[in-house]
Amino acid sequence: MIVRERPGPLRLLLAWKGSVVPHILPHIVLTGMFAAAVTWVSRHHYLDGMVDYTLLPFTIMGIALSIFLSVRNTAIVAYTFFGLDRLSEQLEFPFGRHTNDLPLDAICRIHEISVAEALGDPAPEPLQPVKYQLQ
Repeated sequence: MIVRERPGPLRLLLAWKGSVVPHILPHIVLTGMFAAAVTWVSRHHYLDGMVDYTLLPFTIMGIALSIFLSVRNTAIVAYTFFGLDRLSEQLEFPFGRHTNDLPLDAICRIHEISVAEALGDPAPEPLQPVKYQLQ
């Protein structure tokens, strides 16, 4: 097992290896340069009489980004709800002999021992785990 120290928030933000940033960075730079060129041309009145296009590249980039983020956010919400559904199925019926069920026999034996000790009677032995699980 490889053990390494946990990176801080800034290091996670600037992570390059294993990130999608190297793949999308050329597109972001190209869109930014296109937006700067359109803005420069518009500011020097070379587009008089035409519609003001200074925000067009940013709008196109914003639409693409919003589509990406909406897909990601939908996946996160769906994952959360499916996880809650699985958790509720596990907690729905806690009385039984499965791994995640309550060890009711052991709990009852602990109460039985407490009552026997309070009355001065000999207490039974506590239940021992079977295959690392209380029954």
